Amino acid sequence: MLSNRWEPAIIEAPSICPTPAIRFSPLPITVCCTVYSLIVAQSNFILCCISASTREPMPPSTQPCDILIDIGGTKTVVARAGNGHAIAGSVKRPTAQEDPVGMLASMIEEVREDHPVRGIGIGVPGPFSRPEGMVLNPPNLSPSWQNLRLRDALHSRYGCPVTVENDANCAALAEAAFGAGTDEDLVVYYTISTGVGTGIVYHGSLLVGRHDTEGGHQVLIPPHLNPPPCTCGGAGCLEALIGGRSLADLHGVEAHALDDPAVWEEVGMWLGMAMANTTALLDPNVIIIGGGLVAHWDAISPTLQSTMDQLIHIQPLPRIVVEKLGEEQTLLGAWCCLEGSRTTVHDPS
Repeated sequence: MLSNRWEPAIIEAPSICPTPAIRFSPLPITVCCTVYSLIVAQSNFILCCISASTREPMPPSTQPCDILIDIGGTKTVVARAGNGHAIAGSVKRPTAQEDPVGMLASMIEEVREDHPVRGIGIGVPGPFSRPEGMVLNPPNLSPSWQNLRLRDALHSRYGCPVTVENDANCAALAEAAFGAGTDEDLVVYYTISTGVGTGIVYHGSLLVGRHDTEGGHQVLIPPHLNPPPCTCGGAGCLEALIGGRSLADLHGVEAHALDDPAVWEEVGMWLGMAMANTTALLDPNVIIIGGGLVAHWDAISPTLQSTMDQLIHIQPLPRIVVEKLGEEQTLLGAWCCLEGSRTTVHDPS
């Protein structure tokens, strides 16, 4: 028999929210349970509508929002996400050569309007320091970004949680959760734009190793063959062979404007070799290709596939697919990281 003493009524938020909120109901638990059963019949989650007093809803302009940032080699996007976690507004600018924090703060102010900032999630080019939230020395960014403590700088301005993660990892998380890698155990993502980045997601979590993955800097041409130099300081890397900046330097025209089929066939060959290496080492379910290179996928994929057919014989070939989420993937992945930081339980021991 149910007791008539007061008990806490639990509000179960949707799965994207961090933790259930607990409020005390002024009514006996028998009444709470009756209301609970009626509401469950109408909704996928529980709303506690029993309260000793009613509160006026917050005006739209004062509802808190998350700020999501995608910092690329050539452009930066800052977006606002509200309670539904849909992108509510965004602004895009060329990536700053000087005063990067000032640029980001200006973009945040423009996009957030009058909304309080609840949290900031950022995707940055590697290499970076995850424990410190610090951009180190990305080869495709200006020196003003080097050793930049981005998390601390924005936290001090806005007083809210700030997460910093590799942009390719963000994209990989988003594609694994919402895009081309949904329901797959092991997802490898390659983004090929100004440079080349990689992210690995295993059972829904990032696989990062000691520091991070750098699939764009796997060496495909050995030193004795005089390979082209790479911005990382090495030579013969995948990025030096198919990255947008490398293609522009080699052919004298921006990569997106290249229309020679032979160029894209060669890109497909190099990318096929990289995919074969990835398959041999990780045996993924799917490899997802994203970034600006996707615009030329029809010219690239036949050579990529034939190269893999020639090189992989012991393992089954993984699926090779293009990204589904487009330009919002890094923003969505940055949001995944921000939400993860809210729901992580830290063991004080």
